[in-house]
Amino acid sequence: MALLTPQRERSTPAAEEKNSLGYRTKIILRHPATLLGVLLLLVFGYLIVAPVISLLLGAVQVGFGDEAKAGAGAGSLTGYYLDRVFSSPVSGLFRIQGVNAI
Repeated sequence: MALLTPQRERSTPAAEEKNSLGYRTKIILRHPATLLGVLLLLVFGYLIVAPVISLLLGAVQVGFGDEAKAGAGAGSLTGYYLDRVFSSPVSGLFRIQGVNAI
């Protein structure tokens, strides 16, 4: 006795269109919560991520007044500031606190 298996329904162009990425994106973008989420993501990205990146770049770039101390031109990459932070006498306190936190 042979098992009868149902044949797959052939996909129609309308069914394929509903499964496409463009169709799903269009439906998702019509939802107000999605638009609000994208807007807030852009605002918080500008207000939080951009200043953090600026601070991190400032830690590895020579500042305008420190050209002579760092021995490089303004804007060039350096480890001068990080070296000052981690080799200062006070840096031992930070290491102790870091070990205690772990």
